[in-house]
Amino acid sequence: MDYSSIFKVRIKSSIKKSSIKVYDTLGINLLYEIYTEGDSWKSSNQEYLQFHVELPPPSDFYYLLSNECNSNFNCNIQIAGENKKKRINLLLDGT
Repeated sequence: MDYSSIFKVRIKSSIKKSSIKVYDTLGINLLYEIYTEGDSWKSSNQEYLQFHVELPPPSDFYYLLSNECNSNFNCNIQIAGENKKKRINLLLDGT
């Protein structure tokens, strides 16, 4: 069975601290937030735990954003799960 979801996200990332806020499709209601604690992700809601399980460690995530997006305001980052069956596409708009 395949599942697909579309969310609006707001990402803040630096070498030492990152956070991802996940909103509903319209970008109005905050559903979930993950943030760094050391070099691991912590979550505000266990219901969406699978999302941050698929993310690379926070330090790798920061470098992925830096390298893929660099100075581009728009970029696309694809993160595949270990078994390649799960995938997260981040379509980023830097405005």
